Amino acid sequence: MDNIYIRSLGNAPFIGKACIFVDIPGECSFILDAGTTVDSNQASLQIKKQFNHDGRTVIPFESDFVFISHGHQDHAGAIEQLKEMNCPIYASKITRALVDQSIMPVQFYEPVFPIKGQNDIKFTITPASHIPGAAIFTYESPSVTLVYTGDWQLQDSFMLSRAEFLQRPVDIFITESTFAQLILNATLCEQVTHYQQVSLLSAQNSPTIHPVMTSGQAQSLASQLTHFAHRLGQSGYEITQGQQKQIHQNYVSHSSQSELNPISGLNFKPIFSPYKQFVQSRQLSFDKSRRVLISAPQKLVGGITLDLIFENIETKDALLVMNSAIEGSLQWRLYHQLVQQVKRDNMKEFVKVQLQGAVLSYATHCDFADLTRVVQWMKPALLVGTHCSRLQNLKILEDMVSFVSPESRYVTLQQGVITVKRRMQSLCSDNDQKPQQCTRIKLNIPLQQAIDRLFSAGIYMRKWGDGFRCGGLMLYEDLVIIVGSPLQYHYVCSLLEIDFTLVLAVTK
Repeated sequence: MDNIYIRSLGNAPFIGKACIFVDIPGECSFILDAGTTVDSNQASLQIKKQFNHDGRTVIPFESDFVFISHGHQDHAGAIEQLKEMNCPIYASKITRALVDQSIMPVQFYEPVFPIKGQNDIKFTITPASHIPGAAIFTYESPSVTLVYTGDWQLQDSFMLSRAEFLQRPVDIFITESTFAQLILNATLCEQVTHYQQVSLLSAQNSPTIHPVMTSGQAQSLASQLTHFAHRLGQSGYEITQGQQKQIHQNYVSHSSQSELNPISGLNFKPIFSPYKQFVQSRQLSFDKSRRVLISAPQKLVGGITLDLIFENIETKDALLVMNSAIEGSLQWRLYHQLVQQVKRDNMKEFVKVQLQGAVLSYATHCDFADLTRVVQWMKPALLVGTHCSRLQNLKILEDMVSFVSPESRYVTLQQGVITVKRRMQSLCSDNDQKPQQCTRIKLNIPLQQAIDRLFSAGIYMRKWGDGFRCGGLMLYEDLVIIVGSPLQYHYVCSLLEIDFTLVLAVTK
């Protein structure tokens, strides 16, 4: 068959704006997820841009259908933009209820035939865990089987059972997951089993594509997949580099302790009482005229989080919610207003919007500098730490809160909800400021011009050795270094006049 083209339409060196375009010549084209973020002034996705695929002019805006994996804003926040397209947008029933009523609901396990008159092209969704309604997408046709998932999770939680994949030979596996809910604790054997299963999910020599270097957890994910791909004699993984040797050794040492077990089915279990009881037991009270900052509630649907917090702290003043499933259309309108009117370094206007009663999903994952700035301006009476994977550790967060806003109190939520103690892994070796394993691309424009272009797009390069860095992207005089998959940095490559398209030659 012809080549299959896979493009990232949204991602920059931040978590957020998940949007992947898949073009299968002779069959169909579709878009997977439509995320947005206010980390960048470029909130819109590149769905109207023209691409050349083997002499064909292809425009994502003319895709046959769209699938939304779950309701978090980094995967569904730009849904308003996609509603302009003349094609159906699919999601699970719960995601539809969270995001937008115009979405066509899909039942778990029931095949959908998105192309009229073609009964040999179908997709099926299965639960991904992560949050209620999150789904894994499996596309099947005579030529290719492709699996896509946003954030997903193996371990059972107090809310949900673990994720479930269809038992199929898979040609292409794409996971636009920040970390796949991987936590470095006593459940290592479970995690090893999980990624053994993922490795077996892929057919021999089939590519697996996922972003890495968005957080230390994603590095761990890559390390496991690399190990098991090697162990099973598989090749063709788009495994991005930069993982630490020690992490790799940890998983290798644990791998012999686990056996391959099938992933069980998932049943939605709306059991929120452990979280609620914990919040109530903390007896939270403070000056109600002060504001509340909640950083990145990860495993709870936004409305549930808000209801419980409001119930126990008795305030509905400005609330900054990160990575929470707020209604998608409202998100997009607010984002559009903010990126047009508010510069990154003048967030007082952003706070002013909050004080008018708007509830906004600010950012999926906030780095240390961003969160410090927010705390400085909001001076919250209470900072509830949930999921801040790019903060180095709990001690730094506590020190930052006490230094920036001494009146603030910081609490963490347990019961499997909060994981702020993760450590971000180093990009480089101890003796070298340049990463050892990465993608290196020649920079054909002047360095300062490249920095200016990125800055105008809201991407802020910081001095790093003899170059500049933002996340896994590094710039030097004549060199671009990407720690992670270039697919994830597709938007950045376009800004720097670097054309990168992942072309997969798939035979079946």
